[in-house]
Amino acid sequence: MKILICNSEHCKSNGSEEILKELEKLQRESDFEFLTSSCMGLCSNGPNVMTYPDLRIYGNVSVNRIKDILSSEASDLLHPNDRVYSKELCSEISLDPMHRRSVKLFRYHLEKFNDFSVANLKVLISSFKSKYEVTGNRFIYPIKLALLGTIKGPDLPEIIYFLGKEGTIKALDKFLKKA
Repeated sequence: MKILICNSEHCKSNGSEEILKELEKLQRESDFEFLTSSCMGLCSNGPNVMTYPDLRIYGNVSVNRIKDILSSEASDLLHPNDRVYSKELCSEISLDPMHRRSVKLFRYHLEKFNDFSVANLKVLISSFKSKYEVTGNRFIYPIKLALLGTIKGPDLPEIIYFLGKEGTIKALDKFLKKA
């Protein structure tokens, strides 16, 4: 299991740093990885945690519930679908030919990319956006939607690093196969 913990100011002020300390302790006993994340866009319910491979986003997480998340016994902390997913926006993005073009082109560049670190992924994304003159949500939303099924969640470099190259390409391919 992999875990991303939001480390934005809001989540920090609500206990994400304590969660990180607890995860460091628990990591000695269990087999999981964890990373910090930028804001997941769900601030009113922080601290927020995302898990992989199930891609679940938990909110209002406290130190005493980390073990429940690790053992998949924290369904009461899952963000409700209507907070995470917007069917109208997701449908609009997934059907827009320009958004699909961005996903396809980014997949091509990612496939050739080998130096997989968050810092290097930031450089790749920045150069891609500059090269194709795709900025802001016109790039971020379709890629997040392709990877997570939602526009919420951490920044793209963290998501891509979290999923790994193979997992990211697989998710992009699955998105592109949809009509």
